[in-house]
Order: sequence, then C-alpha cells, then structure tokens
Amino acid sequence: MNNIGVLYVALEKLQFLEEAKYSAKSLKKYHSNIKITLATDLNIQCPRIFDNIKYLNSGIHPKKNKVEAIKETPYESTLYIDADTKIKGDLSCLFNKLNHFDLCMANAPLVDYQGEKYLLKSLRKEGSFNTGLMLFNKSGIINQLLTEWYTKTYEQNDKDLTAEPGKLGDQVIFNSIFPRYIGRINFGVLDNSVYNVRPIMYPTIKEKKLENLVKILHMHGLHKSRISIKFLDYIRYLKQKCKK
Repeated sequence: MNNIGVLYVALEKLQFLEEAKYSAKSLKKYHSNIKITLATDLNIQCPRIFDNIKYLNSGIHPKKNKVEAIKETPYESTLYIDADTKIKGDLSCLFNKLNHFDLCMANAPLVDYQGEKYLLKSLRKEGSFNTGLMLFNKSGIINQLLTEWYTKTYEQNDKDLTAEPGKLGDQVIFNSIFPRYIGRINFGVLDNSVYNVRPIMYPTIKEKKLENLVKILHMHGLHKSRISIKFLDYIRYLKQKCKK
C-alpha cells in the first residue's frame, strides 16, 4: 500500500495524549517508517512521535470527534487504534489483511455486567465488534458506513453518549448499523485475543497460555511505568479494586 497510516485520537485530557504517545512509541519499535496521525482537541504542538496532527473542535463531544476523525482519515488505508494501547509485536500480518479485506475488526468480549463484579462469559461476543481498533481501506461502501456511523452519533444528545456498559456509545451505535452492511463489505474478523486484548480477557488468555501471541493490549494505564512493566500486576490491581 502506498498510502497507509495509523490514526490515534486523544481528546479532552492530557492523560489520553500521553497514552497515545506511549502507544505510538511502542508501534514504532516494530514499524519505524509507518506514518502516524494524531487527532486531538487539545491545544498542543504536534509531538515528535507523530507525523501529522489534526485539530478537532474542543466544543464537540469526544465520542462525536472520534467518529469524525476516523471518517476523515488522511490515509487511503488506515489502522485506527484507541490511545490506551500497547503494541507488543510486529503487525505485518495485520497490515497484510488490507490486501484481502476492506474492513477488519475484532469482536468485543462477552461480559456479564449485572453483578457487583464483571464476569467474562466468553472471549468473543459474536456479532459485536470493538471500535477501539479498525483496519480499513477507503472505498465507496466504507465511506457510506463511516458516514452513517458519524451521522447517527452526531444525532445523539451529548448526555446520552457514554462508554459505560449497557449505555449508548459510539460502539453501540456502530454495532446497531453494521448488520445492514454485512455482505456488502469484504469484512474480516480479527482474533481479539491477539489484536485487541481487554483487561477482563487477560486472566483467561493467560490460563489458555496464549499471552505470547498477544500483539495489541488495550487498557488504560499502560503508559505508567509502574503498570506497563508488568501487565499482569495491573490485572491484580483491578481485581482488588473490584472487591472494595
């Protein structure tokens, strides 16, 4: 691909900028020549780790800004990754999927949020995709999908947009419209135990002895040295916090 790049979005808080910088640095360890764009509503100069910066309106809800940034990607082929990630290995196999698919995403995990403690029921929730990682080529049908996602998200009242489980967020909106595009898009499902490992998934991945296959971790706090040194230490921290 002649015009392929990675897109990060960091909105509202400097913490998210630091997370994006950390993730971009981890990416550059394996792909030193890849182009990276940061989309942000923060009043900052472009950090050196990024090749380009796109400024977003700080008066717009962050969920709406995120979807707009993805829709307006400067690349013909894009890997969008949430800021709170760490790249753990070479992603060449992931990028090569762009030769075969127009859009690739990983399933969200199937989680029971009803009790005091969240319970992982399965690593994969069939038919539900996590919008924290999207790999896609620009095309008419992809632009149509992203435009509808953008429009539906912008139609929502800001107070109703949240990432809380069971609430309305950009991921819920995406999954509500995506079924209409199945069969019209050359779509590839990524293994979320490799490319989009959420914290609640990790104990199961470790139990199955799959941790050496993980390429992308996806959780807040990885940029903090005391946490990023040992990912499992943070999992233990989360468990202790849930018990309080």
